[in-house]
Parts: sequence; structure tokens; C-alpha cells
Amino acid sequence: MLFPFLIIFLAYAHMAWQVFGLTTIDDLDHSDAIEASLLPQPHAPDGFSLRNSVRRISFEKVIAAITLWFHEPTVLLLAPIQITFGVCAALLGYQVTGTIVKDTFDDYVIVGSLLSALVAFTAALLQVPFKHIAVKWGKLPLMLFGLVAFVCLSLLVLIFDNASLGQWHLLIPLYLLQGIGRACYEGTNKALYADFFPNSAAAAFSNIVLANGCASAIAYFTFPSLNKEPRAVAALVCATVALGSYLVAEAVQRLQKKTRSNPGDAQ
Repeated sequence: MLFPFLIIFLAYAHMAWQVFGLTTIDDLDHSDAIEASLLPQPHAPDGFSLRNSVRRISFEKVIAAITLWFHEPTVLLLAPIQITFGVCAALLGYQVTGTIVKDTFDDYVIVGSLLSALVAFTAALLQVPFKHIAVKWGKLPLMLFGLVAFVCLSLLVLIFDNASLGQWHLLIPLYLLQGIGRACYEGTNKALYADFFPNSAAAAFSNIVLANGCASAIAYFTFPSLNKEPRAVAALVCATVALGSYLVAEAVQRLQKKTRSNPGDAQ
């Protein structure tokens, strides 16, 4: 009886520590301007201008994200990375946690919670070494590492049956692979956008949210009606496409950088 209470205690302690960490976040330089733009106008009903402002800002972000497709088409080559993260998260949630863990363990809620926490723990733990690797060797090997992790996750779910995947020697690697992919997505991937689109950062990051949000929504609505194989195939296709499209994006980016550095070569 002590074990469940210990899990609850550790969970709340972890959340409390995360909230405490929010006190170390610095204010954005333009935060006052954003807050001012969201304040209700004096001649409007309370809350009315706030809702309109939020809608306007959200709409403007979507328009900016789409406009970037035409000015910087490379952003479309990076979209499969965001889609892959959303689809693999749905695969892990529905097929592994929601089906395999549930059918294998009596205390599946506790086991599933601990394994799901392993994803976030792995992603957080890898941020420090990923940072040093990026400084020394660049972001390319890290991006490939993260995308290959998504490919391997999808392949394992596709190849093995549910009974085999319920064994610890396969179950834990599934969550570790998602953690590796998440570390890449949360850190290196977003830093990559800042490098690729330094003059359109807001629109570029809106594309991350747009692609991942749409993919996650579609996956979470469709996966409940699918079996294991279609779910795994969908994730595998997304991960494979993301791997290829990222390499093309890197090649295009390096060619553009070389052309800007040597304008005479383009003539």
C-alpha cells in the first residue's frame, strides 16, 4: 500500500520543482507591449477586446506561418519533423501505453505513468550532452540521431507483436527512443529553426506549432479506429520522410549560405 502513495508523492514533488523553476525565467523584452495590446479598451465591454486581440494575434500567426512557405520554402522541408513527433507520440500513447501496458500489467496506471515519465526524464537528461555535441560537431548528427530514434520506435512496434513488446527488454527501449526523439525535437530542432530563419523567427516557430498541432490532432482522432500495423506504418512513413526531407533542407540551406557568401558563384 505504501508504493502508490510514494508514486503520488514523487509526482507532486516533481511538479512542484518544475513550478519553482519558472521563477528563473527572464521576462521578454517585448512582454509589456504584448500585455498592453491584450488589455481591454476603455470603451468596450470587459473582456471583449481581450478576446478579439487574442484571436487577432492567433490569426496573424497562422497567416505569418503560411506566408513563410512562399518566402522560405525550406520551412516545408522541416515540417515532417514536427509531424513525426506528433504521430510517434500518438503511437506510444495509444498502442504502447494504452494497449500493451494496459493488457500486460495489473497496475497499468502506475506502470504507464512511470514509463511515460521516462520519456520526459530522458529528454531532459540529454539536453546537456546534446548542447555540447551541437557546439563541437553541429546539429546535423543530433537531428539524424533523433529522427533515427523515431524510425526505430516505429519499426519495433511494427515488427514485434504486443506480447513481445510487453516484455521489459523491449518495452523500456520504446520509451527511451521516444525520449531521444523528444530531446531532439524540443532542443536541437527548435535551435535549427532559429538558425535557418533568423529574420523570420516568429513565423518559423509558428510553423512548428502548426505542423505538430495538426499532426497530433489527426493522429489522436484516427488512431483509436486503427490497428497496430496501420498506426506503426503511419509513424514509420512520417519518420522516414522526415529523415529524407531534413537532409534535403540541410543541403538547400548550405547551398544558399554558400551563394550568399560568394555571390559571383551564382552567376
